Amino acid sequence: MKNRKTLHRAKNEDLDPVLIEWIRQRSKDTPLTGLLVVKQARIYHEELNFEGECEYSGGWLQKFKKCLGIKYLKICGEKSSPDDEATENYIEEFAKVISDENLSPEQIYNADETALYRCYVPRKTLTMANKRATTDVKDTKQKLTVLECANAAGTHKIKLAVIGNSLYPRCLKGMHNLPVHYYAHKKASVMGNLFQLV
Repeated sequence: MKNRKTLHRAKNEDLDPVLIEWIRQRSKDTPLTGLLVVKQARIYHEELNFEGECEYSGGWLQKFKKCLGIKYLKICGEKSSPDDEATENYIEEFAKVISDENLSPEQIYNADETALYRCYVPRKTLTMANKRATTDVKDTKQKLTVLECANAAGTHKIKLAVIGNSLYPRCLKGMHNLPVHYYAHKKASVMGNLFQLV
């Protein structure tokens, strides 16, 4: 009796086939998020004139996905994994340089870059269980790259460097004093010559 479960039927069973077909059609072209599915369920609820109220929440979405075999698939991003062996070798080599040169945390700096997308493509999509991830979805090229740099002690942070596609973007027209260093590159990427400019 402890394992006994009660079968609860969906309030609007007619919605499921319509919404599943919408997911099938839509997931071919564009990535689907849970919010889009919930929004579409509410639209169909009104269009099909279902009686009573139904709260299309995160809980409803989880049950809907589990019941109908809908899953998230990763559709874009970095394909290669980091080289763990090279990383381990670098850590040992770097520790030796610090020891040999007798460097303090104030003298050790780390720089890293991150991409800031203006029109972002979701990394995952909802699709039926028997479908595979599409491989032709790519990140948008409309981005800025932000380069941050600080010392290991956290006492000195260098002014951010922002790399855009255009040297004179319209959004910065008339601005003379920016709180960041601004540079341009056709792919908005950090290049070696940038370090000579800073």
